[in-house]
Amino acid sequence: MDITLYEFNFFTINVRLTIFHSFLFILNFLLFAFSGKIVRVLSFDDDKISINTWTFRFFNILFFFLHSLDLLLVGMNKTYQQQLSKIALTLISFYTIKMFLHVVSHFIRQKFGHQKIIDSKNVNIENYSTRVVNILTTSVVLFINLIIVINIWGFNSLLETTGLIGLILGFFALTSSIWGPDLFHGLVLLNSNMVEDGDILEFDGEHYIVYKTSFLETVLLNVASNHRTRIRNSNLSNIKIDNLTKLAHSQGLRETIIYKIGYPNLNLQDYHRHEEQVYMMMEDAFRECTESENININENKPFEIFLTETADYSLNYSVSFYLSKVKKTKFTYQARELLRTKFQVNRIILKNAIKYGISLSTPIIHKQL
Repeated sequence: MDITLYEFNFFTINVRLTIFHSFLFILNFLLFAFSGKIVRVLSFDDDKISINTWTFRFFNILFFFLHSLDLLLVGMNKTYQQQLSKIALTLISFYTIKMFLHVVSHFIRQKFGHQKIIDSKNVNIENYSTRVVNILTTSVVLFINLIIVINIWGFNSLLETTGLIGLILGFFALTSSIWGPDLFHGLVLLNSNMVEDGDILEFDGEHYIVYKTSFLETVLLNVASNHRTRIRNSNLSNIKIDNLTKLAHSQGLRETIIYKIGYPNLNLQDYHRHEEQVYMMMEDAFRECTESENININENKPFEIFLTETADYSLNYSVSFYLSKVKKTKFTYQARELLRTKFQVNRIILKNAIKYGISLSTPIIHKQL
């Protein structure tokens, strides 16, 4: 039907509102009204519901604005080819494909992913199989979306279609040296099971939690400063990484502290008495550590104590202990609680050294005149 919206002195704008346009506007209004519920169902991540909802609504508003303006321009100029409507449909097609891939990726992780416990929750995380299936699915879906875009813009001739496809393939070929290495090294990291979501890594003197691994990059959480760090997969694959979650033995992560204790008097009886005091002090410290709920050490593995060096001014004792199992987490405060165990053990050993009259400071064996 014909509806006259505005009438000016110079001309009249007649807008023809078809059944198809009416359906699009009604559908757009319903999607906007129920955007919160739709996003909650499709998000699968409670932390991103708010931002995903507003993104969804933004595309609703953009679609309504472009279509409304398109109808006005059609009424003003009969030769207008509805470019704004085509732009709106193109943007909506890309956003729809993005949502579709997000949902499909979730079910792919459920089907092919590794199930791990992260922060006491069963979570399906990415692995080599899910990444390969995602790449194949994304390629097929993007090709289908390309065909949809070609039909939206009316590129019906073979020359126009092949020209557009050739342009896009040429773009990917020219930029492959930028994203290709990251995609390849991401697959290598996932295949080796060396870097997974929730792992605690150590490199460049810092501790990080693996927050998310994607096609081209890995997002990390800095344990010390509680901020996010982005690193390309190719860079992550080429550096030395210590994964504190992947243990060499089930006993736990081993930590070592060096203590410098002064020499006893130079006779065998004093040496035996001195060594006995050191070991008794360490046994009491270990017992106190296991009784504390705030210290995460393996109570089945006592301190390993070795006289590692007879230095010029002191005897250097190496004290090793095992942390309790390092669990996967995405909270930096939990990682800090685990990593500060070494400092808590150090404090308790100092307290017991004072109780036994053992000085942990390097003794001074000369006098300044």
